[in-house]
Amino acid sequence: MVEIAGIMKDLGSGWEELATELELGEANVRKIRKENKTDREKAYSVLTMWTDKEGEDATLERLVDTLEKIAESIPVEKMLGM
Repeated sequence: MVEIAGIMKDLGSGWEELATELELGEANVRKIRKENKTDREKAYSVLTMWTDKEGEDATLERLVDTLEKIAESIPVEKMLGM
């Protein structure tokens, strides 16, 4: 099972790059930045917006691929149980 809380914690300030790679758009990035205080809250908002936008296409595999693309290896390793 994916540990979403762990992903958010480990992602840290990489939330903005993740939002960009998930194609959430600059307006959503500004909204996330404005409405959330901590990086953890911002990362959670990114994942929430992405899953709302993509629906069933928001798969673990796509998230892992995106995290690998931006070289956030810690969350990927945690998700894969490494």
